[in-house]
Amino acid sequence: MKPTSRLDWVSQAGIRVIKDNQDVSGAFLASPNFRVYRYSWVRDGSYIAMALSQAGERQASAAFHNWTARAVTSQADKITALSKAARQGRQLDQRLFLPTRYLVDGSVETGGDSWPNTQFDGYGTWLWALADHLGGKPVSQEQAVVLAADYLASVWQLPCYDYWEEFGDRQHTSTLAAIAAGLRAAADLTGKPRYGQVAQDVWAWVLEHCVKDGMFVKGPQDSRVDASLLSLAVPLGLTAVDDPVYAATLARIEAELVSPAGGVWRYLGDSYFGGGAWVLLACWLGLAQLKSGRAAAAQASLGWASGFASSAGWLPEQITDPDHTQQPEWRTPWAEKWGEPANPLLWSQAMYILLDDRLARVDAEDSSSTDKSSIMAMADPGRRGR
Repeated sequence: MKPTSRLDWVSQAGIRVIKDNQDVSGAFLASPNFRVYRYSWVRDGSYIAMALSQAGERQASAAFHNWTARAVTSQADKITALSKAARQGRQLDQRLFLPTRYLVDGSVETGGDSWPNTQFDGYGTWLWALADHLGGKPVSQEQAVVLAADYLASVWQLPCYDYWEEFGDRQHTSTLAAIAAGLRAAADLTGKPRYGQVAQDVWAWVLEHCVKDGMFVKGPQDSRVDASLLSLAVPLGLTAVDDPVYAATLARIEAELVSPAGGVWRYLGDSYFGGGAWVLLACWLGLAQLKSGRAAAAQASLGWASGFASSAGWLPEQITDPDHTQQPEWRTPWAEKWGEPANPLLWSQAMYILLDDRLARVDAEDSSSTDKSSIMAMADPGRRGR
């Protein structure tokens, strides 16, 4: 039996939603009923697969990793040409950059609802998630791992779009962190230390250029804080939650990006659907709170998210009523352009599962510790009543 009984009803429903929207290819639709999200994002899918692995749905997780490996190897010629140009110091042809999202059959989107499609973070996140899924077991997707790592090693110094498909003329701290974590994972998966060396170079660059006033910032050209910076410690583990720079960043996220009505904004100034409070970011914050020893705060973050689950357990992308938005006047223009915000969003379901599962494990460990203490007390009558 898969170990999902410890999860609450929203997580149980989330697992069903995710599996119902996994294509036979292994790809996950980002959202089944939001027209412009009917693609499979490498980053979203990596977090979704991570949640499935943690919840015991390893076959579905493996199917996604195999799908991503096929999508990467199908573009081997492009990656090889790009890597060669990088080694020779030639200007890189952006037409060789890999997309951040694919059609579920693994082909590249052309035309239609096209919008910015060049992000590097997804491939780094995928390498990290694959290594986490395998847990030290031999990798069967080594060709794809090498290709993805070569690609990241070639492009990491270049600007690209951030997690949110914005600011394509800049570098981004969260993107660079995903690249560093992915290259570290690639070094472990392949036994090729050169990837680990590039990972060190990337992280050193981040520490030199992406820290301001003792805190990580959105990027070297943007001193705002971005909620995606939570990833640096959780789950990527590039820094500890009690590292002074990360701790200060977490405190700033909680001070500036937690909506007065609850939930977490992406960054100050966001106008997408009014700049609402994102469910997945509330859960992500909860993971960081839990990692830093604040289980009650983490439980509150989970509780806020669960309050927006539909009767079917669907979780939306963001909450866009006036109480939760930064710029409510922008909600209608986006809705007129694309329709109502995505609901369900599979990435939201995944982050909820991750937080719910980890809270349940902490509760189980606490109960186990209590039981052990009681047994010890019963075994030592001299300790009773103290």
